[in-house]
Amino acid sequence: MTIADYHVHTDFSLDCSVPMEDQCRAAIAAGVVEIAFTEHVDHDECDAESMEKYDYAAYGEELERCRELFDGQLQILRAAEIDWNRSIADDVLAFVDRSSFDFIIGSVHNLEHKYVGFSPPEEFGGAGPMYDSYYDDALACRSRIPVGGRSPGSPRRYHGVSPFDVDRDHFEGACARSSGLRRRTASDSRSTRRGW
Repeated sequence: MTIADYHVHTDFSLDCSVPMEDQCRAAIAAGVVEIAFTEHVDHDECDAESMEKYDYAAYGEELERCRELFDGQLQILRAAEIDWNRSIADDVLAFVDRSSFDFIIGSVHNLEHKYVGFSPPEEFGGAGPMYDSYYDDALACRSRIPVGGRSPGSPRRYHGVSPFDVDRDHFEGACARSSGLRRRTASDSRSTRRGW
């Protein structure tokens, strides 16, 4: 059985302080044979601190160093978790065009230049309009950049409002229209590949 983890951050992301080499050692100890370092790549003005944290060149240098250090023990993919919303589409597409990745997770963290996790649904006109905007941006992301996928879950994770509580048909339709967006199921927790 091959065990891979396609959603790992390091100290190149604002929300992690673990160096890449340490993540590699932990992965090998856990039996992981393939890993994708999906650092946060943000372009929205509300993510200024995260934007300052990510350094594409330094990330690439450290990734190549770890590839050499763990050659034969761990397959290391150059990857990114790229935030998307329609207001930053041009910046995101320009970044993707000038960058090289083995794997991309497309994520929607922000709507209307506000982080979904820190803004109550009422700031978006309620849970229904929040989910409408979230799905529209997630589908636009999937159709515009070559992503591996990301399940639509941020509003639920931070606000406890399930998409099924708001508009089950919209949620199921969004998942059905895009192979990169799908609802998590009980069997997903047993999957040996992550990144969804």
